[in-house]
Amino acid sequence: MIDLLCRRCGFQSDAQIAAVRAGWEGDVCGIEKYRGNESLNNAYYAGAVGGGHLSIVERLLEQGASPDAGLRFAVHTAQENMVSLMKQRGADIRSCLHVAANDGNLMLVKLLLEGVDNTSLG
Repeated sequence: MIDLLCRRCGFQSDAQIAAVRAGWEGDVCGIEKYRGNESLNNAYYAGAVGGGHLSIVERLLEQGASPDAGLRFAVHTAQENMVSLMKQRGADIRSCLHVAANDGNLMLVKLLLEGVDNTSLG
């Protein structure tokens, strides 16, 4: 799953893959280790979302991580709890709805559309 996430999100360097893996495994040291390096911090964030590490993700969001990026990572890894969190944080579902649909993940499509005014999907 880590390899798939890296491919889908364009994380190719060894350092980015290591950051994704650290996030995926819940290594809290990554919060400070990757801070200040946008590329690696984003990769770490992707891993934490994909690994379902709520406390790390909450902290990264508090530090300014994008809910839209988090939603993309959550959809790529089918993390329903993270999809819900990112929706609560104001993520734009339009950027990921097609990914969930293309993956055939009906549960995520329903979750993404839950509570959404269909006129806002324009």
